[in-house]
Amino acid sequence: MLGLVAAMPSGPGPISDRAIAAIAASLPPDVVSLLLTAETSAAAIAAHVRRTGVKGVQIVNQGSVPAEGEMTP
Repeated sequence: MLGLVAAMPSGPGPISDRAIAAIAASLPPDVVSLLLTAETSAAAIAAHVRRTGVKGVQIVNQGSVPAEGEMTP
């Protein structure tokens, strides 16, 4: 598994979506590419995953975690 950190509200270390896509595309099939995203809506998260071509996603939230049903489409 390889975690790829996208743009975050704060903190060092994020890489561009273009770089994430290039890295994800170059990985062997048995390596899971995981996008760490600060997006919060389902549509924005899905678009971010499609744009970068990763196999999985982790939502990084600086605030509170939305209750079930509170995420916006």
